[in-house]
Amino acid sequence: MFAVTVELHNSQVILRGCETNGYVIASAGKASLLACDHRPVWIHQQLHTKSSLVGSVECMQVTVTAYFSF
Repeated sequence: MFAVTVELHNSQVILRGCETNGYVIASAGKASLLACDHRPVWIHQQLHTKSSLVGSVECMQVTVTAYFSF
């Protein structure tokens, strides 16, 4: 397994869904991302790889902006 950690300070991210209009802005005083590449496994005579991404935030603030259309 191979892992990389990224530490972020005073970061912002915009989250937008595909089913609704609008977006969410999340600000965090401290955030971290852990990216892992896992050991490949054989399933049904095929080699499959797996990777994962785990995030954590501290001191988070959220602002919601929605658009309404009639």
